[in-house]
Amino acid sequence: MVVHIDDIEKEAGEEVLEEVPISVDPLLILLQKRFEYTSEVEFFADKESIQKEILSEIEEHNMAPYYQFLHESFMWPIDEAKMKKMKEANSAKLAELDEKIKDAEENYGETEVREIIIDKANYCARIGEKEMCLKFNKQALETGKVGLGPKLDLAFQRTRLGFAFNDPALIQQGIDECHELLILEGDWERRNRLKVYEGVYLTTKRQFKKAAEILLESLCAFSSGELIEYKNFILYTSITAIVTLDRPMLKKKVLEASEVLQVFPQLPHLKRFMSSLYDCKYDEFFSSLGEICQTMQQHVYTASHVNYFYREMRLLAFKQFLQSYRSVTLQSMAEAFAIPIDLLDDQLSVFIASGRLSAKVDKVSGSVETAQTDSRSFQYQQFIKEGDLLLNRVQRLARVAEK
Repeated sequence: MVVHIDDIEKEAGEEVLEEVPISVDPLLILLQKRFEYTSEVEFFADKESIQKEILSEIEEHNMAPYYQFLHESFMWPIDEAKMKKMKEANSAKLAELDEKIKDAEENYGETEVREIIIDKANYCARIGEKEMCLKFNKQALETGKVGLGPKLDLAFQRTRLGFAFNDPALIQQGIDECHELLILEGDWERRNRLKVYEGVYLTTKRQFKKAAEILLESLCAFSSGELIEYKNFILYTSITAIVTLDRPMLKKKVLEASEVLQVFPQLPHLKRFMSSLYDCKYDEFFSSLGEICQTMQQHVYTASHVNYFYREMRLLAFKQFLQSYRSVTLQSMAEAFAIPIDLLDDQLSVFIASGRLSAKVDKVSGSVETAQTDSRSFQYQQFIKEGDLLLNRVQRLARVAEK
């Protein structure tokens, strides 16, 4: 019995995913905007509008440090009057928080003092003052006895700063610290948040297999709206999963997941692409692959992986198609994928020559002949090969021992 994505979607019923709306960290929104400004994708061709959006956000929230950061990054001119006004607003706010800290030290306790120091760290993050935010973040950790929850929240803040300012070392440091803290005690909600942080970071590093495992684990308990929007979380989860999961597991963990099905209407290109591959609609595959690659190009975390994804998906589709044949004509395969024979021939030749596709193209008969190997026979041959290597090493050691 063949099960199609549309059938799975109907079986999901009318379940509604209740979400607590959490806004994405403003610095991460600006990270995306910075990416859009530098991107060569036609979708982001209006650089002037993007620049205006960024500058409007900076002026509205008096982000003087971030204004300076953009000047150094893009050589944007600085409006000295605006800069002066923003710096004065920053100084006034920090002075106000300092007064509150002084009052808390005199009249309250360490807990109240720490909360205001965290407010200072949050304010510095809001205006894009990375180093000052890290300073107050550390100071908060050193003020009184800090519980597990606040420690984790402060580590998450440092991790977001790492994302916002393209600092991989800071991201990794924050993730590692969260793991260490969660070994000592359990915190289900923050443990799930960590999975999303780590999964997104692994996605940026193109470690799709590990990213898919972690993101899928947090699929039913997403609570990291401060890092990414939920629909983008579903997009990244699906992209990493389709590259790394086999067909049965993809159906079980992604295509039948109600969380994914509910977001499909917001991501029509993703639905069409996964449908074309899973339901073997090969005539739609290349056009839908192009659409999902265009979507990936528009995201700061996935844009650099588009070529890799495009290559892996073509290979996956060709392998899936050829599994049903010992031999098939290039003409019929090209018609199935709705692409010219010459283009198909070129793409197959690349994968065959690199040893990634077990097949050969017969130019005389105009056919593709497959060399089918099941996983058991492959594992057996690998076992024999490794056994021979081990025996050779043992024999060499024995000869050395005899001498």
